[in-house]
Amino acid sequence: MIFQTLEATLDPQGKVHFNEDVHLKGIHRVLITVMEPVESGENPGQGNAASVLAFLRQNRLPDAMRLTAEQIDAQIQAERNAWD
Repeated sequence: MIFQTLEATLDPQGKVHFNEDVHLKGIHRVLITVMEPVESGENPGQGNAASVLAFLRQNRLPDAMRLTAEQIDAQIQAERNAWD
């Protein structure tokens, strides 16, 4: 069983407004957790994972700032050793 978490707002009439497009096949069971109210004037906005991925592709880190797999492993090991 795979769970998917989606952000949405719930209006006073009980209508759910998802922050991004949702495409599901068939009928699905859902659980809704009601959180804090949206502050007046606050716009929760509409998210879009595709636009985030496009932004990341267009704004890549310069080569000089990218770490190799070995450098990343060394940093992880250093952090693990710091706990001893």
